[in-house]
Amino acid sequence: MYKITGIYNRDKLRTPRTDGRYPLRIGRCVSDKTILFATVGSPLVLQYELDECGNDYHGYYLRCSRLYRKSQIDAFTYELETKNTIYVLRKVD
Repeated sequence: MYKITGIYNRDKLRTPRTDGRYPLRIGRCVSDKTILFATVGSPLVLQYELDECGNDYHGYYLRCSRLYRKSQIDAFTYELETKNTIYVLRKVD
């Protein structure tokens, strides 16, 4: 499982996304399949497991625009970059 630890604008400053529902997504956990099936050129689909409070959130998905870049920062952290947004996900137990 991976926790969304940050959501940033895809600009040179990498400013945090504070518009709309973006702040509500920080802290939610997504399945390992989100990382496994994230393919550059295809829409990014976040498959939620837990909400930000730790409650069950199975069956909820977020479909984003096409994935431009998928980067492994370290053994526990990935960055998924779409047209306008960068999602930072960190591995949790």
